[in-house]
Amino acid sequence: MEEFIIQGKEAFKLRKFEKAFEWLSKAIGLLESEKAGQWMNAEDIAELYLLRGSALLAQNEREAYENPDIFNQILDDYEQTLELDENQIEAYGLRGRLYLNCQFTSYKEEARKDFQEVLSRDPMHLETLNAMGQLFYEQGEYPKAIYYLNLVLKEAPTVESWELRALSHLRSLPPNYTAAIQDFGKAKDLQPDREEFYLWRAQGFQELGLIEDAIKEYDQLLDKNPNNSSFWVDRGTLSMQIDAGQAMEDFSTAIELAGDPLGYNNRAFLHRQQGDYVAALTDAQKALEADPNASITYATIAEIYADMGEEEPFYQYFQLALEHYYEDAVDARSEPGFQKFAHEDRFLALLDDFKTQHKSKGNTDEK
Repeated sequence: MEEFIIQGKEAFKLRKFEKAFEWLSKAIGLLESEKAGQWMNAEDIAELYLLRGSALLAQNEREAYENPDIFNQILDDYEQTLELDENQIEAYGLRGRLYLNCQFTSYKEEARKDFQEVLSRDPMHLETLNAMGQLFYEQGEYPKAIYYLNLVLKEAPTVESWELRALSHLRSLPPNYTAAIQDFGKAKDLQPDREEFYLWRAQGFQELGLIEDAIKEYDQLLDKNPNNSSFWVDRGTLSMQIDAGQAMEDFSTAIELAGDPLGYNNRAFLHRQQGDYVAALTDAQKALEADPNASITYATIAEIYADMGEEEPFYQYFQLALEHYYEDAVDARSEPGFQKFAHEDRFLALLDDFKTQHKSKGNTDEK
């Protein structure tokens, strides 16, 4: 049995987790069936269960959180560890993280209790402080998440902790966009290839009305990835507010790169603003060829025909927008592009039908 233990521990150190699990299982099997562990103390036996559970978790972490059989096998080992050695602080932390990440049911309260147990013994246990931040973030208790993450970031800042605190600031009520931007910036400094950090910062700047700063984030993204058409579309959409010419160039680039349907749609919008309805309709039709289900493009065409005073084509495309679930339908009456028809009975009837159908669909989905 001693050989099994030695081999198991060595395999674990070398991160050969499948082999570690096999050797440790053999050792534990002998301990349980032959009482061969009488020469071992409880703390040493507890360590074997702890290592075996951790080895099984490390073999396939995602499956462990999703498969109840594997999850419970690991849980049993951690619980056996604590039965043998209640002072095994690592076991509380590992069991807490197992509870926290479980995908098939909620063990959030169990996770909290384990983390609190760790922190009662070691108030600055950084992994557990970070886990508490994650726990409260997932439960929507953002001020508490920020409290624990503050403690972590003072001692050992990581990309993950900066990101989690940034998201907590972003989802607080009211959102603290300035703090979120700063934290995403710290995360970006540590991991400059993570595109989502630039995107989150751009969103924060946009919410604060700092459009030029938001555009700068896309400038950096495009320096890194100039072939991403969606980045060109996003930068163009921001540029529409301050520089229509730059926006037109960005949409054209997105179109050249990938025939981007939103690029066509947004360029059509600019052509419409400039009164070039022929070019606007041409781009909008190309957008539909690229994505026939784009409700926004049907709405764009409806706006073009509204500007032209073409009643029947307007209603045809406005109805198509609604049929493809136009997201802004609730506010359609206040849309500037629809004002020529917004008070007509026919327009209001189409909106009423859409709202009725959407409400009915929602009730069906709930059932």
